[in-house]
Amino acid sequence: MKPALHVLKPGLMTTVQDLGRAGYQNLGIGISGALDPIALRVANLLVGNEPGTGGLEVLYLGPAIEIEADSVRMSFAGAAAMVEIFPDASAGSGTRIETMRSVLLKRGEVVCIGSLAGGPTLYVGVEGGFDIQPILGSVSTNIRVEPALGGPVP
Repeated sequence: MKPALHVLKPGLMTTVQDLGRAGYQNLGIGISGALDPIALRVANLLVGNEPGTGGLEVLYLGPAIEIEADSVRMSFAGAAAMVEIFPDASAGSGTRIETMRSVLLKRGEVVCIGSLAGGPTLYVGVEGGFDIQPILGSVSTNIRVEPALGGPVP
């Protein structure tokens, strides 16, 4: 089974980003991609992905994500953040973990990422990446294009 995640709360602004889609600016298509490409690379390396694999880019306040796969390795790199792992969605207390490391999570556990400190972005690497079809060689979310197309566009 492929790792599956269920977003319980999206956070302030959480998108999927990789290193972007360079080479299309002459057509009016922006690069998009990670605001902090070094932190994205670190998050990916911590879970064994290629450095440019798409990950979650969290801005200022993070999401709550429930693990629906049997297990999945996730990492957290970039700004300092309150990252807690709860045994399930109804648990009152969890285990706080530090950023700049990876953890193996099991089915039913919930990852909650609180406010960020020391920077605006945190990257969440997911072992194996996301099953998203690349557009022009990238899975990066282009938020300027989404409203014009009527829905989410990677």
